[in-house]
Amino acid sequence: MTVMAMVLSFVTMDSRVYGDYHRDKQRIMDLESALTIYRYDSEIFHETDSVIMDAHSGYADAKVSLVRRDWGLYECVAASDGFGHSIVRLYGRVAESQEKAAFWLCDRNRALTLDAGARIEGTAYIPPNGVNYSGTEKDMHIIPYGKMRISSHELPDIDSAGIRRIHNVFSRCGRPSPNLHDDNLKRSFMLSPVIMSVSPEDSVLMIDGMVMLHGDEICISGNSIIHDAIICARKATVRSGFRGCVQIFCTDSVCLESGSRLEWPSGICVASESGFPHVEVGQGGRIDGYVVVTGAKPDHDLKYPGYVQRHGARLNGLLYADCSCEIEGEINGAAYVRDCFHVEDGIKYPGTISSATIVRDERLAFPIFMQGDYVRKAIKTLK
Repeated sequence: MTVMAMVLSFVTMDSRVYGDYHRDKQRIMDLESALTIYRYDSEIFHETDSVIMDAHSGYADAKVSLVRRDWGLYECVAASDGFGHSIVRLYGRVAESQEKAAFWLCDRNRALTLDAGARIEGTAYIPPNGVNYSGTEKDMHIIPYGKMRISSHELPDIDSAGIRRIHNVFSRCGRPSPNLHDDNLKRSFMLSPVIMSVSPEDSVLMIDGMVMLHGDEICISGNSIIHDAIICARKATVRSGFRGCVQIFCTDSVCLESGSRLEWPSGICVASESGFPHVEVGQGGRIDGYVVVTGAKPDHDLKYPGYVQRHGARLNGLLYADCSCEIEGEINGAAYVRDCFHVEDGIKYPGTISSATIVRDERLAFPIFMQGDYVRKAIKTLK
């Protein structure tokens, strides 16, 4: 009888453990279902950035809470229930805009010139004057006629939500968290963000999570380790050797030194207050995410390039540069530029792409910035 009682006890315990496991698994599936609905239903956050949904899983009080926050030019959505389960996920957009271009060059009453070392794959929006090809026929990459469209004098429109996101970053960082000076900080995305002031000297920072770094001029050492944070400053420099995930928002300039890398999903946004923004990606530098440059004054003589990408540098994602640009290296994703030029032997060639490779890539998740379809795309799960 004792043995039989022990067997029944083990069976009961095993059944209870299995039941608990099944309930936990179902509750996680409820959270995933709620996040799937969010991806496709633009009305789910119609009036507020939080909502409670009925999971309909057969359990009492099976409610799921969704809370949405802007995190740079992406969206952070937290799904949780009343039983301690939660999922926090970062989202971008399936397509950056309705045009879905590989390359867009605004009309400046001149043709686009492609040198022998240049290559554009995907839909290209070019000025009405067309394309001039330079070099031998063997080395030239011809844009197929069916892939060419006519661009306009201005870049495609920015979504009002994109402007709001940029404004929110700068307004938030104007209010640093009191008495917070910790160079080693980890912050869960289930909590509200903290804002930390950073000195202008080279800073070795160990930052992870929902943290915003604020300062006038910030230099990030190559020895720093930063994951998923935001930098907000007038001017920022990323030193050689740095590898991390960070979104950088500045009002003046950003410089990525040679060999530095901003890993997915990172980004750079310079919203100029002076009319002379500047972003430079040094030789061998890499950005996985986006580069957005706005606020540049007219630059008909191409004296003040707002975006410079050196030989061997690479951008995987969106380039939106409402300024003049000097582009070399590679861009995989989409590039929208006001104007471009190439310099060789001290001579400036307007409207010219010399050695850059620009390829449309549909596999990426783009920032929520330009006007386009609502459909979101999951980027990563956050802690």
